[in-house]
Amino acid sequence: MEAEANKPNSASLPLAIAAGLVALVAAAGVWAMLGYVFAWKLGMSLGMILPPLGAGGIGGLIMRFGGRGFGRRIGWISLLFVLIGCVIGDVAWIMLAQNKPLSVLFGSELTATINALLDLFKLFMYAIACYLTYAITSTQRATTIN
Repeated sequence: MEAEANKPNSASLPLAIAAGLVALVAAAGVWAMLGYVFAWKLGMSLGMILPPLGAGGIGGLIMRFGGRGFGRRIGWISLLFVLIGCVIGDVAWIMLAQNKPLSVLFGSELTATINALLDLFKLFMYAIACYLTYAITSTQRATTIN
């Protein structure tokens, strides 16, 4: 049974999509929490790298074990869900840091919000999270040492 779960084609697409939704929520929460606490409140510039590592790692692990398999298809699905989760988490981070409601961020300050989300450094952080989750879910890793 364990050998069957380690084959790329044994991944269940419905389970992977359900796990992807959980990964989306987890990635958004991790991104917002780590970004707000480490980068905003503590003022740590090194803390800026924690949100993509946390979101990509958690999202990838949830997809890997929740989808019960690995492979390129699971990797691309996880990448999409984690990217959406990171953007949602980033919006939550902006809401917490600026103490503004969502209606203001996407109303009168829409241009500033989009500019903040599409900042070059943020795009780099999104890329790190996406790479990490794709790497975790698309390749087989040794689980035991013989």
